[in-house]
Amino acid sequence: MRRRAGGESCLRSSGARRVAACAAALLAALVAAPRAASAQGGDPRPNFVVILTDDQRFDSLWAMPLLQQELIARGVHFREAFVTTPVCCPMRANFLAGGYRSESTNVLDNQEPNGGVLRFQDGTTLATRLQATGYATGLIGKYMNGYPAIEPYVPPGWTFWHAALNVPLLPPGPFVTGSSGATSSVGQRLNTLTQYGTDYIRDRALDFIDAHQNEPFFLYVSMGAPHTPSTPAPQDAALFPDYLHRGRAWGEPDVSDKPLRIQIAAQQFASLYPAADVLHRDMLRTLQAVDRAVQAIVARLVERGLLGETYVMFLSDNGYLWGEHHLFGKTQPYEESMRVPLVVVAPGVAPRTDDRLVAANLDLPATIQELAGLPVQSDGVSLVPLLADPQLPGRQETLLSFTPQWEVWSALRVREAIGDWKYIEWSRGSRELYDLGADPYEENNLASVPAHQAVRANLAARLAAVRGLAVTTHFVPSGRIGQPYTAQLTRWGGVAPFAWSIHAGQLPNGLSLDPATGLVSGVPTQSETQSVTFRVADSSTGLHSGGPQTYDQVLSFRILEACDDGLDNDADGLVDLLDPGCSAATDPSEKAASLPCDDGADNDGDSLVDLADGGCESLLDTSEGDPATACADGLDNDGDALVDAADTGCESPADTAETDANVACDDGADNDGDGLVDRADPGCPHSQALLERPKCDDGLDNDGDGAIDFADSYCRPDRVGSEAPRAACGFGVELVGLLALLARLARIRG
Repeated sequence: MRRRAGGESCLRSSGARRVAACAAALLAALVAAPRAASAQGGDPRPNFVVILTDDQRFDSLWAMPLLQQELIARGVHFREAFVTTPVCCPMRANFLAGGYRSESTNVLDNQEPNGGVLRFQDGTTLATRLQATGYATGLIGKYMNGYPAIEPYVPPGWTFWHAALNVPLLPPGPFVTGSSGATSSVGQRLNTLTQYGTDYIRDRALDFIDAHQNEPFFLYVSMGAPHTPSTPAPQDAALFPDYLHRGRAWGEPDVSDKPLRIQIAAQQFASLYPAADVLHRDMLRTLQAVDRAVQAIVARLVERGLLGETYVMFLSDNGYLWGEHHLFGKTQPYEESMRVPLVVVAPGVAPRTDDRLVAANLDLPATIQELAGLPVQSDGVSLVPLLADPQLPGRQETLLSFTPQWEVWSALRVREAIGDWKYIEWSRGSRELYDLGADPYEENNLASVPAHQAVRANLAARLAAVRGLAVTTHFVPSGRIGQPYTAQLTRWGGVAPFAWSIHAGQLPNGLSLDPATGLVSGVPTQSETQSVTFRVADSSTGLHSGGPQTYDQVLSFRILEACDDGLDNDADGLVDLLDPGCSAATDPSEKAASLPCDDGADNDGDSLVDLADGGCESLLDTSEGDPATACADGLDNDGDALVDAADTGCESPADTAETDANVACDDGADNDGDGLVDRADPGCPHSQALLERPKCDDGLDNDGDGAIDFADSYCRPDRVGSEAPRAACGFGVELVGLLALLARLARIRG
């Protein structure tokens, strides 16, 4: 490591700063000595091996005995490490950028329009900066979501590139292999692989160490385990036969203080957790190959005489809920989703456990930069002082967030004089406040408790000042021809002033957007449906992206004939779909699903919507029938060219296929408690699913294949008038796959 100018300068400082500076200098000296001795005057800087797993819980290291032996017994086990965005692509962008928050990278999600590899500015990264100063850099395994769309592209800064195209990595391959310097290059595709995926990644990591043992190196080993489908190696398939996770807030008995979406999830929990138990055992089984890989990598470092000059860092990209609060998966602001395993083996640092807060995706890259002698350019805080001095305080305040299209949340995690708190805000209105010192499992939401309003107000004000830009409008009301229309688009976070624009699609005729305020207004002139991608940009300059924060939101506008208004216009006792005439005229548009009584909103304030709502705008809406007899399966069962709510007749009056197809997300009920249902509901049943988006659940055969909605194997909601392979739907596919896997396991178990 490079020497700091003026070795005695730390002694001139005072207080905590002096202690931290001296500790960091001592640690740097301890690291530099072995390299200097072994290299005989060569480059004294340390090596870095980062081993990253995919979807591993923070409390699963008990199942990895070799890791305990090789890393925990040698290193610092940070037991309260977390990531700031608990989902794959944003976290990886945070890390590889150099420890920048998602607001700085502008990679907010796994897929377009606000995420994926195409949003990542790869010209200046941790790899390019290290390579430019003489480091050999290697990436092996998973890169970022969306990489298959740009392969065989090799980003700048990678001496050795071996990136997986099949994510998750089970079964293995294909891979793109290559190398690059200051600019990108074109790699080669390897299609045929015979090894188990984790073993293949392990062997390539060993090859890299052998090839670069005589120069400082940065090796990023990105495993596919334990991500679903969680296929274990054959020798591990029978392990943990009786394991059941029932700890922490699993199946939380009282969720009355939680957002309504969790109360709904609790009602479906009993049907899901038996299959989830099987999945959790498989996830532990897949970690056994990772465990062996860790042992092999450490053994190779020992064999080559490199362990004493190498930092080994083990972590996951996010955590995973295993039934806590009745939820499964990631993306949520709760501890099991946010917290990750983190072990750091540091030369000269004695092994210990450490319970200080660490933002792993930000702080580790900052640490690497400092130890490599680079100026630290990061939103993270270097761990060099903390590694050297167990008494120094850790993080006191950290912004947490995830901003998908269907619902945005942001949170503040603090550990300071006022206590150990987490405060969460959801874009649909829910608020949560947890005293983590007294309630580490987040079972008691204190947001509405009078005694804690001062803490809530304090954290809410601080959160509003630091959170990133996101659109908080998730649907817009329908309009009617010839009647004035307004829809105010809303956002939170960012730096004023803001600029709104239309990024894709077009507004219905007669409507316009005010770029300064985000107000959509006008008088519609024709009946139509338009899918519009709005973009809002702020006035900041991203520390990594170099541009403003931007957020894109896809919204569907429906302009209806005058009869589609939920009113009995001709006083015949019928409205909308069931009304053959309106104002003494035939309304042909009544053959399509109508709004506002089928718009996913609670129009009359009775907490019911759509099919489950017996009344709309204070009038009886007979177009909303019993969901059990509505033939809500996305199919035209009786051949009249109508489906679901628009179909007044049904071949089978007890058609429950819709429930089977998508876990009751199209049953006319508000399954996740967000006030929306069916096609207007972008998340169901656990506020995680990306199952319902415009064009994919509109009752129309958009691509002319004779199938619609969930019966249609093609879906691309972000492309107006077109249905592309559902695999393009990004994170939604991941969740759909998880639910399908749980259902399959449930059938096998039964």
